[in-house]
Amino acid sequence: MIIIPPLTITDTNLTATNVTETDYTDWVTATGYAIDDERQETTPNIHTVYICVQAHTSSALNQPSVDVNAETGIGAYWTRKSATNPWAMFTDQISDQTEKATSIAVTVVSAEVVNAVSLFNLEGTEVTVVVDDPTDGIVYDRTIDLQDQSAVIDWYQYYFSAIVTKRDITCLDLPPYSGADIDITISAPAGTAKCGLAVIGYQKPLGVTNNGTSVSIIDYSKKDVDTFGRPVIIQRNFSKRADYDVTVPTELIDFVQNTLSDIRTTPVVWVGDENKGATIIYGYYRDFSILYQNANTSQSSIEVEGLT
Repeated sequence: MIIIPPLTITDTNLTATNVTETDYTDWVTATGYAIDDERQETTPNIHTVYICVQAHTSSALNQPSVDVNAETGIGAYWTRKSATNPWAMFTDQISDQTEKATSIAVTVVSAEVVNAVSLFNLEGTEVTVVVDDPTDGIVYDRTIDLQDQSAVIDWYQYYFSAIVTKRDITCLDLPPYSGADIDITISAPAGTAKCGLAVIGYQKPLGVTNNGTSVSIIDYSKKDVDTFGRPVIIQRNFSKRADYDVTVPTELIDFVQNTLSDIRTTPVVWVGDENKGATIIYGYYRDFSILYQNANTSQSSIEVEGLT
């Protein structure tokens, strides 16, 4: 069982991206806006798209980033819609994806020591992660094929089953470096590369994930019937869930409890098994308990709620 608290990505440490910030028109002052007009702000560390909710002529007082409440995302004139395209993969909204034809390529430089990368809600053919240190050169270079072959159990499945791709992956074998370029490339040569969330951080082991760990989702789609009994289905976001069964070295009980208490309001990456995407979740824990068994090992149950 491993957690990865995320590095905060800002204009300072996102040093390169090939995704342009031109999907929406920039907000400008002294301009009339109507309800449902969409505008973006691309000033440092904002990078947000807003929807007008009250017709007005713009001024410094009703600038979207000034008008909108940071906690609720709602203002008198504007409502926050999403991050801009290049920045969607660096926010907590996993369902909003950064998109670009054929490939997404970003470079992040961390002043902190990091040794893990996790990517969520992926679409593409492969992912390449490279760590390039200014002194030591390239110290890590790994390419992950996103095609999921786990359901291919015979030649019939190999030739006739639909192609399934991995959505969530993690790399836990990065060498610990600070100040190095971390290059992430998501390739889709014949289509559009997409990424809902990229997390870079320093991993912390909590114990060993056991058989008995359960995974599920919560679906926020609407499934109903009208007055004539016809189905009415509206697809919405979903979030992953897991109830991890973890063996914790008894000598680490204090460490595990303190670590979990420190992140009680912080979304992190939870990795039950790096080879099983279903056990890789970005979110909060709802509850945890540690049962002391003996001087060597104890058992912990951690219930995690993923973000959408």
